[in-house]
Amino acid sequence: MTTEYRSRPITAGNLKAFRITLTPFRHLLPPDVIGSNDKHSPAPAALRLRWRHHAVDTDIPSYPDGKGPREFFRSRSFAKLVLSDSGAEIGDVVIFEKLGSHEYRLYLEKPSGERIG
Repeated sequence: MTTEYRSRPITAGNLKAFRITLTPFRHLLPPDVIGSNDKHSPAPAALRLRWRHHAVDTDIPSYPDGKGPREFFRSRSFAKLVLSDSGAEIGDVVIFEKLGSHEYRLYLEKPSGERIG
């Protein structure tokens, strides 16, 4: 059986800022992928995210005030690629299929249940 996690539904703000919200399952991710708020001080380990034939190693940034991890992964350029390439729209959801402890394949799911990726 495949383990999958779902992002929050995509909003206009997500499309504008190129962010995929991890909040529903962030607590299930390995703690060593939480980095600082500074991109020059990444987490001890990275998440490998795959979208079609693309892949990126990224972490999850923290809030500048130290209040814990943010709700999205740091690589917004990869999020932009996924959202643009999939034709993401408001209400769609990104599916994270777990391939390993630090590796996920992404799909976009339309409200109809159609999967892209």
